[in-house]
Amino acid sequence: MKIDGSTLTQLLSSLDEYNPAVNQLVEKISKGIIPVAMVILGVFMYIELNNTTRRMQVEQNRLGLELFISVTWKYFVGFCLIMFTDEIFDSIVWIVNAAGNIISHISTKKSDLDFSVPEIKGKLKGVQKMIVSSMGALAQFVSWFAEIVTKILVFFRAIELYIFKAAAPLLVAFFVNDEWRPITMKFIKMFTAVALQGILIIIILSIYPAVATNDMLDLVVKGDWLENLSAMFLTICKGVIFIMVLVGSQRKAKEWMGG
Repeated sequence: MKIDGSTLTQLLSSLDEYNPAVNQLVEKISKGIIPVAMVILGVFMYIELNNTTRRMQVEQNRLGLELFISVTWKYFVGFCLIMFTDEIFDSIVWIVNAAGNIISHISTKKSDLDFSVPEIKGKLKGVQKMIVSSMGALAQFVSWFAEIVTKILVFFRAIELYIFKAAAPLLVAFFVNDEWRPITMKFIKMFTAVALQGILIIIILSIYPAVATNDMLDLVVKGDWLENLSAMFLTICKGVIFIMVLVGSQRKAKEWMGG
């Protein structure tokens, strides 16, 4: 398996750097639905002011200035969240990428993360060599498939981030309502988790070659036949484990964010 530097570059790119055309389209969509978000904000504000006024009238009191300022401030925050969702979500990605850059510089000495299938050693009989060669081919396929999975996950992560950013104004509008606020908080947490997946992928890509080459998984065997067989078998196992850990990276990120 060979993960080239372009994969790391994509993981550590902003949404504008990853695909400027898509990012521009997403920002047009998010700005296009701002009026709808404002309507939601206005409805919530009207309901809250109306309910508060009625409650104060029942208590034979007027809507106090302090309470009015408190309600107004909350909806001002909601207004800012709606108007600056692009900047807020881009900032989240920037912070995560900053951490990812630090990790990548610490954990990798070069941009290419490479792990090769071991060569056949010693002298083997015809059938034995055929079996080991077949397992080597399978190990090579697993390694190649792991590389494809990595690229697909990076692409899928970017698509999810774009979708979140496009729909953000509509979802953050619910922040001002106490009953609906969990929707906004969960939405932001999910976006952060998807962004955080990039760090997990970088950590996995950094750890995997060291784990695979330092023989943390090893079988004590004797003879060329068993040594080659066990080497190929462990290579396949390490590749499968790598794919499982990689695929589970987003679930792990969501767990970290309480999702």
